[in-house]
Amino acid sequence: MSTTTTQPTDGQHIEDRPAELDAYWPSRIENDRIWYGHHALPGSRFVCHETETVYTVTDIKNGGDTFTLAPCHKANGLSDGFSDPDLPDHFVDNICDLAGAIEAGDLTPLPTGVLKTVDESTYFSVGDLTVAIDVDATETTPLLEQLDPPNGPVATDIAKIAPTLESVDAEPTLFGPHDAATPPDEPMSGSGHEYTERRPRGAQAVPTHFVPVQPFSKWTFEDKTIRDWVESSFEEGEIILNACAGQTELTPPPGGKILRNDISGERPNLDFEMDVAELASHPDLEQGSIDRVVFDPPWSLYQANLRYEKNMVSKDGTHDIDLTTLPFETPGPEEKTQIGHSRLAKEGFNWLLKPGGEVLEITFHGSSMSARLGYERQERLIFDPVGEGKCVIGSRDQKVRRRLDDFF
Repeated sequence: MSTTTTQPTDGQHIEDRPAELDAYWPSRIENDRIWYGHHALPGSRFVCHETETVYTVTDIKNGGDTFTLAPCHKANGLSDGFSDPDLPDHFVDNICDLAGAIEAGDLTPLPTGVLKTVDESTYFSVGDLTVAIDVDATETTPLLEQLDPPNGPVATDIAKIAPTLESVDAEPTLFGPHDAATPPDEPMSGSGHEYTERRPRGAQAVPTHFVPVQPFSKWTFEDKTIRDWVESSFEEGEIILNACAGQTELTPPPGGKILRNDISGERPNLDFEMDVAELASHPDLEQGSIDRVVFDPPWSLYQANLRYEKNMVSKDGTHDIDLTTLPFETPGPEEKTQIGHSRLAKEGFNWLLKPGGEVLEITFHGSSMSARLGYERQERLIFDPVGEGKCVIGSRDQKVRRRLDDFF
């Protein structure tokens, strides 16, 4: 394999970058982030020309700069279950090495729903599966259209896609997730029956967990379960914005910092005392300066009136905010007569977040950052206070779409 590297002249490790990137100039690192960062996302897949093996991105750290490229489990034909490929983790472990491997032709990205012909095989991905068939791409196009129509994959396991694949006069090879489970024709142990997943057509496979917690107090993060979930997402060196901080102080990651905002001005150790919808206008906050946002507003008008001196992220009262001070465009009166605080807050989060950054929100409704802004749902947790109140939903959404000004 050949990659292009540029050695810093002094050969010294720079403290604010991971050791895996010591060999590269900051300008090279930034360039590769811009042009190849969209490949360093959970579940992104590549085929290695040398081993004819599909690899997937896991264990992402340092905002996507470092990660593991792990070999997918493999099934030879339709009758076999997945088996461990017995290969070590790939030699690529950082964004610059990944860029070099792609540029050198050692790795080819395999985006979902796209046909890629590599040597004599055609690869296409459906859900969590990647299929390799030794036929021309033009012959597999109708096959892909059957398996992955515009409204989402019809099926994503061997048993369900087998009838369609059998229509092709070629023996397919299938690559499953790095942690692929037992073959699909084996029943779940102890269940007494075969498990079949039922999912509405077009539904997204977002990891969702149901978590029992104690009845909620006034301060969300006094609950250890919710607090641990939020803090477990923090990565070393991150700048985190706690947008509605409240009384409880979260623990920053090693080498990182938590910026606390609360409109009341009466909470401990505040960095800002602003309406959350106006945060992006603060002169000390720059565009693309935040790695992660924690957003825990009052969940309802009742809760705001009872416990938060009537302060809440509301749909009304936007006229109190001078929209001209915000560093992003907002609809004019002729387009929209009312712009909610929540929308303005999230537009501000989007302006403040780095590419690849995440928003963690605790709400009653489970809807966080808009797909319109270029966010993808990564995780949902349903926190159930054992029947003593309403469930609340934790969401983790990642910024995956780059703006034009990210390239300058």
